[in-house]
Order: sequence, then structure tokens, then C-alpha cells
Amino acid sequence: MTSRARSLYPVGMILLQAVLLVPSAPGAGVVYRFRPGSPELSSAHVSQNVEFGPFLDQRELTARGPGGWGFVPPWSAEFDGVSSTMRSDGIDPAGQPLGPKLTVEVWFRASSTAGQVVLLSNRSPGGDGFVLGLSDGVPFLELISAPGSFRVDAVVSVEPGSDAWVAGTVHYDGSGTLTLAIHVNGRPAGETEGITAFATPYTVNAPFYLGTTASGDPLAPTLVSAFAGHIFTAVVRDYLVHPLYLASGAPFDGGEYLGLPSYHDYPLDEFHLPMDQRIEEEPVEVDRRFYLPYANDEFIPQGTATRRGVEGGDEADLVYVSYYHRTREGTIETKRSIVVEMDAVTGVVRRTFRLRGVLEYSHAGGIAIAGDAFFISSVGFLERYVIPEYEGPDGPKYIDLGPDASGSISVLSKSSFVSAFEDTLWVGDWRPSNDVEPFLYTYPLASDGRPERTAAHVYAIPRNVQGVDLIRRNGQTYIFMSRNRNSREAELLRFRRQQLHRSVVPTPDSTVTMPFGIEDLSFSPDGSLWTNSESGTVYYQRRDVSPWQVFYPFVYRVPEHSILPRAVDVGLNGPEVPVDIALWTYPNPVRGTARITVSVAKPTFLKVSVVDVLGRQQALLSEGFVTDPRMTMTWNAEAAPSGLYFVVALGEQGRLVKPVVVSR
Repeated sequence: MTSRARSLYPVGMILLQAVLLVPSAPGAGVVYRFRPGSPELSSAHVSQNVEFGPFLDQRELTARGPGGWGFVPPWSAEFDGVSSTMRSDGIDPAGQPLGPKLTVEVWFRASSTAGQVVLLSNRSPGGDGFVLGLSDGVPFLELISAPGSFRVDAVVSVEPGSDAWVAGTVHYDGSGTLTLAIHVNGRPAGETEGITAFATPYTVNAPFYLGTTASGDPLAPTLVSAFAGHIFTAVVRDYLVHPLYLASGAPFDGGEYLGLPSYHDYPLDEFHLPMDQRIEEEPVEVDRRFYLPYANDEFIPQGTATRRGVEGGDEADLVYVSYYHRTREGTIETKRSIVVEMDAVTGVVRRTFRLRGVLEYSHAGGIAIAGDAFFISSVGFLERYVIPEYEGPDGPKYIDLGPDASGSISVLSKSSFVSAFEDTLWVGDWRPSNDVEPFLYTYPLASDGRPERTAAHVYAIPRNVQGVDLIRRNGQTYIFMSRNRNSREAELLRFRRQQLHRSVVPTPDSTVTMPFGIEDLSFSPDGSLWTNSESGTVYYQRRDVSPWQVFYPFVYRVPEHSILPRAVDVGLNGPEVPVDIALWTYPNPVRGTARITVSVAKPTFLKVSVVDVLGRQQALLSEGFVTDPRMTMTWNAEAAPSGLYFVVALGEQGRLVKPVVVSR
């Protein structure tokens, strides 16, 4: 869109030098928004010598250029740093009764960061207001008001020519404390507090200046260019956004918002729940999360895999996510499935592979890394792709990848997901309650990294499982399975390897509640678990009637201590099967009252209780010294919600645990 080497579009077609004629009234907490590619979603502006149009970096040509992969290029406003100015038009000042609460964001690429650079401001000459900008590349947020001036500087800098997302927040608590904070690329980068007072109501002034400073007469200010480069989007909101929104890494996938899902793009004169307010709180500890890339290109995340560091460390250096494409109208197979390679520390997209084999338009439900290749699972097939050697940041970002046909096989499974553990591929079925029984199949890998064509073992698994992976700890091998319980809750089920059986569905020894939309699983050697949630995709959020009410648009990491030592344990730390206790429950499942029978080999102290999957006691059935060799108790489960429970018999030499299901 520019006259420089990156430009692919005629300037005459895209140059908008005058007013973007879009009357708007702020809504949904948005005081001001600039969206150069969507005038109907943007506040009205007056600009001089600013070029608007699709922006393409050279690395994005393959995917987003004419004749490319069909991905959508972002739009930008290009400032020349000499005569380019822009201000909002027709926005009334907003009042805040208890003092300022603001979130100010800009997505941009600066061609120069030297000196003082203004990104976004509402400060007119001699007046109050904020300034979000750069000082020799260091982002800062300044608030000027009658009580004084307050400023926070980031502890990181922005490099010229690199994309950046800078967000500042202003929070006055109403009782004297003012907090300014700044985030850079989804990371906290600075915070400061001050004691002050504001006249109420506090006024959020207009107009807003984008890449521009105002000087001279307050009633007829002189506008001066204060920025050189591209501004993709800018937003001012009159509230503090959700903390997970600001503190989650941007993937920089080459699309709009640098990869953040654009679900806050609602018309300004209508009320919609803003994107950040949709984000669900995490029910489990998450120590790293990144926005899933390519959501704005209508790709749906599925599989998750990790790759160990090249220097031999146990922490994953790379995270891989497989996707299939589905339009907002529900059409599939319009774009080929992809696999995204992301930096596991920053979340930035390193490379994107487009599948060109049998599974090129598949659901791409699972991905597993084995050696120098990844396997994609879908429609009863495992397809092997050798991962190309990385050529550095100047190498190709978008790569068409052909399969290793000799390493690809048909499998017995529906192959909804796949994981690799100890030279074996574990392939499983996702099957709901109205389908046939699901199974997990193992396919050993030969020395050349290719799988055997015959399954070595077949195991029954629970229904609705979305992903599986295994980990060995303290001489025990655990297998974890993920599933979504209903339209709002997901869970991680833990089993011991020896529980798997061909014809018996195992009962988990622990359950951890997870963010909804959970998909495939992948353990790093350090024990941390990576997975993703598909609840943030465009397809589900933009439908007129959506069955998905939760929003967690991340690929994320759960630390080991949250799912192993601290996983819900229903009493398996003692001897696993004491020889002097036997336990039966009838009926099972139970709808009303269950009879629980305990047999002991000799007189002993005995405590019998019922606990839920979180280890919370639901009923104490017996506690004391038992002399009778056999005793029967009853548990009235009338008031217990449907689900899985455990009967725990605790004796002097150990304990025994048996599952019981309450079904309505």
C-alpha cells in the first residue's frame, strides 16, 4: 500500500487524504477506535498526507499477497514523519465520575524510534490528557492533569522496523491512589503509583491525535507530525481491560492486530460485550499463554505438540499447533490445513507450514513430534512430514510441505488425536455418547522414525476425549486425557498406565478442571503440559447463535506441579490395594441409594467415606474399630449431582478406593 518496496497496491486506489466519513457514538466501553481497513468500525478522522491501505511485509507475500495462500493482509495508516497528521472528528468528551480509568492501545511499526515519538494522545495545547509514545524506542505513558504529571516508562524498548503492541492503563481508585501501567507485546513492562486527587467528574478529552502533536492556539491548534511508520489499529476504552487480555503474548502472525483475535470490532453505536471481557478466568495455574495465531484468517486450532531445545534442555523451545480452515458460514476445504511453529518463550510465529498431502484439507485433529518429523492425524490416517531445517529470521516463513509417503499409514482408529511417547505413537478416537465406543491404539516407531503398520495394543478409553499424552515420573507412567464435559467446563483426566485395558474403560485417579475448549495434549520433558483451546475461534464467536459462551483464545502451558503432585488425589498415596480390605458398591451407577459392603480380614480401625473428584468429603459412612468381618452401609445419593465419586475405605495398613457414578 505504500510507495516503498512493500507496496503491492496502486496508491490511487487506496489514498484517503480527507475525512473518513463515519459518524459514530461510542459504545461497549470504546471511546475511540481507529481501524483503517474498516471505516464502518472506526471513529471519524481528519487526516493530512496519510496513506491508507493493505500492508504487506515481504515475509507475508506468500500467504497474504496476490495469488498467495488467501490469508487477509492487515491495513495500516502510513505516516511519513514530516507532514502526516491525523485527529479524530466528532467525538464528544466522556465523563468518569470517580476519576480516570482508561486503557489505551496502539498496534504499529515505527520506521524510526529516535527522540520523542507520539503514538496516541488526547492532550490539546495547555490542556490535560494522556500521551502514549516512545522515548528513544522506550514506550511510555504519561498523564497530565491539574494535580500534576505522572509517567511510567517501560523496561523494554521497541526496535525500528519491528511490529509492536503497546498498551497503557490509567487507574484511579477514587481514594487518592493513581496507578499507571504499561504492557509491551503482551508482557507487563512497567508500573508506577502516585497519590493525587481529581476533580469529578474526570473528563476524557477529545479530539484524539494519532501520530500527531498539537500546539499553539487551543481552539485552533497547529498539528505537527510526530511519528514515522505504520499504525495498524488504535483503541481507547474508558475501563480497565481484563488482565489476561494484556498479559498474553501476541503471535505476530502477519494479520490484523498482530494476531490478537479481532472480536472487539463491533460497531461503535451498538453495545456488545468487548472481547477482553469474554475471557474466562483460569481454573488451573497457567504460567505461559499466547494468543492462538490465524484466528482472524478463520483457522480452527486442533493439535498441540512441543519440541525440546536444541541445546539439550528439558523445556520446550517450540510449540506446534495444527489447524483446519472453516469460514464463518461453516464452509470447509476452502483453504488447506496448516501447522504453525511458535516460539515457546515469546509466542511469536516462527514458521507456518501448509499441508500438501492426503490430509491437506483435513480436520488436522492431532499432531505429534517424533525425531525430525511431525505426524498429523485425521480420518483414519497418520501422515508424516519431515520438518525443514530452520534458516533463521530471514528465511522463509510460509512453506508448502509435502509428506513422507513411506512414513504415512492408515490406522484402525478414527485418529482424532495423536501423541508420541517412548518411540510409540498413541492414536485415539473422539466419540460422543451417540457413537460407537472409542479406543486408543499404539503404533511403534521403527529406528528410521516411521510407524509400524499394525497396532501393537488397543485400549478402551472414555467418551469425548480430545487428546492424550503420557509422562513418566518417579517410576510411574501416567497417561492424561482431555475432554470437554459440557458447554462451559473442561477437564484433564489422569490414569496410571497399568489401568489401560482392551475391554474395560479406566477410571481416573484424579481430575483437574481446565479452560473450556481443550484440545490435544503435549508434555515437555520438564513435565509442563501444553494444550490449546478452540473456544476463541472466529467461527464460534461470530455466529448469530453460538453454543460456545466461553472465550479462552490461547495456546497455554500448565506447570507440572499443578497436574501431578497437586492433582486431585482421592487417597492413592498409601498402599494401593491393602490385602485385608475388600470393597463393593451396588448398584453402580447409582440413582438413589447405594449399598456399600466392606470386608476385613481381621479387626481393625476403619474409616469409610465418599469423596468427589476434588477430594472433598461428601459423606462419612463409618469410622471406628471394626470387629465384624463384613459390614454393609448405605449412601443416599439423592442430593448428589451427577458425576464421578469415590468410596474410600481407610484401614490401619492402607486404603482402598472404588469409583461410583451417580447418574440421573
